[in-house]
Amino acid sequence: MDARFVHHFALAAALASALAGIGAVLLYCFPIFVTRDIDVASLTHWRGNSYAVSILDQLPRGVAGALLRVEFDSNESPTASSLRLIEQGVQIGIPHSLHAEIAEVGQGRFSHWGNDLVLSSSDNSDPRTNGRSYAVSFPVSPPWWLVLSLLTAGGLGLSVLLSATNGRDLRLEKSGGAPYTLLKIFFTRVAGNRRYIFWSGVAILWFYLNTVFWLLLPAPVPSPDSDGYLNWSLFRTVGYPLLLHFYHLAFRSWEYLALFQLNLLLAGVFFLTYAVTRITGSYFIGWLFLALVVGAGNMLLSAADVLTEAAFSAFAMLHLAFTILFFERGRPLFGLLAGLALAAAVLVKSVALVLVGPLILFLLLVPASRRALFILVFCPAIVAWLTPSIYNLGRHGFFESSIAGGYALGGHVAWGIYPHSGSAYFEEASLIERRLRPVLAHRPAKSNSVGEYVNFTANEYNTLLWGNVVPELATHYANICSPGFWEMLSKCSWNECSSRCVPKLNETLQQLAKEAIGSSPRKYAYHVLAHDYGMWRDVFAAGTDFLSGAISRAESLLASYDPKSSGNLVILAPLPPFKSVSERQAIVSGIDNWASKKLFDLVMLRVLSEWVGQYVLHRYTVLMFGIGVFACLLAFRLSQLSSASKAYCYSGLYLNAYFLGTALVQPSLYRYAWTMQGVMATMLLLGMYLGGRRIAILFGAAGRRR
Repeated sequence: MDARFVHHFALAAALASALAGIGAVLLYCFPIFVTRDIDVASLTHWRGNSYAVSILDQLPRGVAGALLRVEFDSNESPTASSLRLIEQGVQIGIPHSLHAEIAEVGQGRFSHWGNDLVLSSSDNSDPRTNGRSYAVSFPVSPPWWLVLSLLTAGGLGLSVLLSATNGRDLRLEKSGGAPYTLLKIFFTRVAGNRRYIFWSGVAILWFYLNTVFWLLLPAPVPSPDSDGYLNWSLFRTVGYPLLLHFYHLAFRSWEYLALFQLNLLLAGVFFLTYAVTRITGSYFIGWLFLALVVGAGNMLLSAADVLTEAAFSAFAMLHLAFTILFFERGRPLFGLLAGLALAAAVLVKSVALVLVGPLILFLLLVPASRRALFILVFCPAIVAWLTPSIYNLGRHGFFESSIAGGYALGGHVAWGIYPHSGSAYFEEASLIERRLRPVLAHRPAKSNSVGEYVNFTANEYNTLLWGNVVPELATHYANICSPGFWEMLSKCSWNECSSRCVPKLNETLQQLAKEAIGSSPRKYAYHVLAHDYGMWRDVFAAGTDFLSGAISRAESLLASYDPKSSGNLVILAPLPPFKSVSERQAIVSGIDNWASKKLFDLVMLRVLSEWVGQYVLHRYTVLMFGIGVFACLLAFRLSQLSSASKAYCYSGLYLNAYFLGTALVQPSLYRYAWTMQGVMATMLLLGMYLGGRRIAILFGAAGRRR
């Protein structure tokens, strides 16, 4: 068969696929709306002002339903539906409404839930008898996977067919004429400007994420733990209170804290994106990194909370990014920035001190970079840990970066506390054992899996520590502990700690925890490794769309600032008025209907990245753990590794150090694991890149031998 014919046929097929993909993109972003009447006689009164009807027959089914899918709301995607309610030819109501709100308030509110439509009339009259016609209008568009498949097939086909420059291709170019030449010029221009296209996409991503927070979150979302950071509690490390203090000095209002923390997080994400693209030489891998991080959602959404997680995540990613750039380029500036970022992470979260472990390995095994790593990276982190510890030793009499160490470890191993002969705290251990005996009796005799054990022991942590151990010790030390322990804790600040009770309990729990670990080392080892596994498992657990997550945070604002249950309103006032439910839903519906939002979801591979995070990475923890362990094993060949391999090895060591260090002193919690989404995505993608490159080299060598 003539080579020119084959080439032209393949070129035509690739071009047709690309054009079909472009058409599918337009239909995806600007869908055609179809209207179907509702038979009012089939409406069923549910309760109050709400009525329900199945709309399965009104929606596309069969092959059309698969190719022109109409999404519906669910617990996982509460704003997925684009269906609209029409009354007497006029669009009415607020979509995605809560079913209870439809029943109680009505006024046209509705919800497309599964195959059913729960609705109310505009004036709360009975739609079955008010004489008006009702219909549903929904967009018809191709599914995201079909659009991406067409674009990918067309793009890859054209890039392969137009990339060669040998003599045969020059002859084909002459025979192909002007269309071939124009296509080749177009692809050459795109390839030459891919850097600008990539960072333009990053800028659009930044704008979208900030817009969502700006429109939905007029204030940060405090929690019970937030008071300690806002009041400079000695129970908390000093880094996050310092950050909050400097933020408030700059902005004079807490209104923009969520946006400030989001942009701090995005700085970490974007620097890490740059480092990944730089060390792999691939903007495609950089975009996959962004898609995975944004698709997971929870790390970015932590910016809305008045907690350490957002700041810690940002500094952890900045440290990894600058360390990767230091490996790749060897510039002392990147080493210094990596050290400062790690120092900031240690100040924000004391457990971050374990992250010097990977540095020590690199100091020992990479002689060429030993001096720079020690002076620029290692020393700032150690200074960040020593400074507050020395301050506390001189002012409060204990050498720790906060006073929480004994409490955390004591709650973690409370199940192992019992009196030991010769113990300085024999009586205290006896009291705790007696109090916990009925609580621990409810523990299952045996867990069916490691995951079940992790979930149970993580859930019982607060009950053991704050519900039993601390109250029992506070009662025992009644001569120095008043009945209001929480009030004493709030008065124990970095400036002054007038309470002798808080340090005494910390000292007691530290000693009791050491005795518990020493008496049951195997049980403690299993406990730690189980929660280490839990951290790996939960990095991509409970992933959520960024918009849906922001809605959930916004819905919790009223409860968070309720003066009857907390003093957050007094501490963080003045704040702008919060948006009502209907205002928020109108904003969300407006964003969902943007053509640019649909294009954004498509380009960011939102559905695909969410699926990968929840159904692959979360369910197959062994896969992530195996990739991480393999990365650590590369440490034995560090001096011979390429820059990309060193970065992969360091990210694996980094994750293992953080997860194991956290599990040593406290249980696995979602918010602790979510902080590592950016680092985990880096490790996984670098592992895929190195594995793919190795496979390509092996295939190339095999081909040359043949």
